[in-house]
Amino acid sequence: MEIKKSAAFLQGEVYENPKAAFSQALESLGMGDDPEIQDYLQKVLGSSDPKNDDHQQAIRPILERLLATGEKEKAGLLFNIHRIFTEFAGYGANEKTSSDVDACFEEGHEIPNEGVIVVDFFATRNLPKIISILESRGIDISRIRVHAPRAILALQMLLMSDEKRVEFTDACGKLTEDQFRAEDVYHVDDIQIQEPVALWFSPRTMPIHPRLHAETEVETVDNYIQAFRERVAMVLPDGRIYANLAFSEKFEPLRVEVETKKRVLTKLTGMSREVATQIITALLDAGFSPINESEVEEFDPTAGNANIDHRKLAMELHFKRK
Repeated sequence: MEIKKSAAFLQGEVYENPKAAFSQALESLGMGDDPEIQDYLQKVLGSSDPKNDDHQQAIRPILERLLATGEKEKAGLLFNIHRIFTEFAGYGANEKTSSDVDACFEEGHEIPNEGVIVVDFFATRNLPKIISILESRGIDISRIRVHAPRAILALQMLLMSDEKRVEFTDACGKLTEDQFRAEDVYHVDDIQIQEPVALWFSPRTMPIHPRLHAETEVETVDNYIQAFRERVAMVLPDGRIYANLAFSEKFEPLRVEVETKKRVLTKLTGMSREVATQIITALLDAGFSPINESEVEEFDPTAGNANIDHRKLAMELHFKRK
């Protein structure tokens, strides 16, 4: 029987016709015929100034309406679309490689010989450097699996600059279409990991996750712990996870917030300190240990030691399965 070889990613619709793929993804998720969403998308896509504060004002009532009508998963996807469109720090399609890539993939951090290497969400930002490092280490890049909602991946393809497109094309021309798991889902966590995992690289993707964000902190903790347990269940012995977690001190129900620091930013509520603490505790209980274990001999979230407490472990979440 002849085995059909997957086409190159660069020959697929998400890369060749990202605008159509983006529209189809929103349509399949029930967002294609929402006039307010479509009006916002048309305005920001046609803008020559993605960082204009007007875009932050325009998205706010739409997110508030989606939350009020119980459509929080739609709000979550739209928020991530908004972050890419309006170039939140680190989220723009043309951002330089994150420092997380070196911290996770550099020599000295072993990658098991078996299992896939899952890369979440930030394809245009991080994937070219990841491929370069893996090739320099002699690691087969056919093991890479890129997980991103199709709407997110298509939008990144759509918004690439000429310079970024050259960088991305040169690197990702080596990958096949079936290495990209770009499904019509609201959040990258909704894409199930189906193969044994050597490395799960997911910085910045989990702290704001509306499906997991419940009315109470106790429920939210339970939801997050279950989600993390499901994802790390596929990690092999000596496999690693890199999923740093930003968090707020106090739990807040899911709502729209406006930040006015370096620029005006409209965003959704993220996880609390307690949620991050309990995730780390659950990972330790599941047989994972911090990469810098010499600095963290025993984990005690009540101890308050800035060098070894959950803040350090959560914000630099880099664990290895024993």
